Amino acid sequence: MVKVDTPARFSTLVNEFKKTHQTVQSNCFFLPSEVTEMTNKQKLCVEQQKDGLIFFVEEDACSRLYYFLDEKAKPVMPAWNKPVLLDYVFRGEENTALEAAGCAKWQTIGFTPYKRYNRMECTRESFSPPAHYREKQSDFQITDLEPKDFKEVSKLWKSSLDVYSTFLPDESEYTEACEKGEIIGVRLEDGTPGAVNRAIKKGRLSFLQHLAVSPKLRGRGMGKALFSATVDFVLDRHQAERVNFWVDEENTRAVEMYKKAGFANDGMISRQYILEV
Repeated sequence: MVKVDTPARFSTLVNEFKKTHQTVQSNCFFLPSEVTEMTNKQKLCVEQQKDGLIFFVEEDACSRLYYFLDEKAKPVMPAWNKPVLLDYVFRGEENTALEAAGCAKWQTIGFTPYKRYNRMECTRESFSPPAHYREKQSDFQITDLEPKDFKEVSKLWKSSLDVYSTFLPDESEYTEACEKGEIIGVRLEDGTPGAVNRAIKKGRLSFLQHLAVSPKLRGRGMGKALFSATVDFVLDRHQAERVNFWVDEENTRAVEMYKKAGFANDGMISRQYILEV
């Protein structure tokens, strides 16, 4: 297992593998910007096998696995010391997509079903939260958070989100996000963050992630207030035309909140499997 040090190295590995294998199965959906970020942060590793390329992205709590595998090959799992997450992102019929990617092969070596996420989206025109979502904003101090808040925000995320399927920024990434104005939260009377959300500008689209409310503060409308304030924020400051995010389909309370505000599934699905070690 070696580090992939540049995006060019990643592209060379993938292109050479595809040239020598006629039918390739893969779960890899990296955007060029994502490869650049991962290699810059030295988070991307690769193991070259006879009939496969096995990539690992190292996170704090687990590693993410992405592969290019000859259709006739059986996966060989390298020795690893933390849980491994396998993610398939697709549109259309799930069984067909998973079969095409060779998912069943990985289940034979111990990967088991974990989470299923749907991507929800709305347009500027379709965002219409119930009046009380915005009315609740006056009850809380909603503001940009700062680099100094990292420890408290990190605790908040870890207490509210699944650390295997939700990949949290480290301190340097968080600081950079603050400098871009991406981290929005609710400050409590003592100044500490009680809720947080992140809004990432991607052209005319804004992508939201990591909405979290302190478990001891739930039930007060803080989540609805921060959510609607964040969408208002990206429609105004980002001049976004569309807003989307991933949501765990089992989080029915959140799904219902988003639907009431005009969001709907856009057809993209993330199906995750995990290998415990």
